[in-house]
Amino acid sequence: MPGRGRIQLRRVFEMLNACAAGYTAIETRHHWRILYRSQTSWLPKGEHSQQGNLRAEIDLGKARSVCRRFDILDCAKRTLAQLR
Repeated sequence: MPGRGRIQLRRVFEMLNACAAGYTAIETRHHWRILYRSQTSWLPKGEHSQQGNLRAEIDLGKARSVCRRFDILDCAKRTLAQLR
């Protein structure tokens, strides 16, 4: 099935920089809270993640759902080959 797999948080944040300019990321103990255009979503920090570690991997489906919520899926597909 499409959409299965894992992606590094670093790549997701690079995509957000390109497609959701002006977003805010707030790091909490277990997840990242992402705010963009008065909407909020979250990204998990990954298994056994440490503070500020962007090398952790998360499920690709969660990254896709954030893109859909912020209505940036078309741009995200151009930026990340894994979302195509």
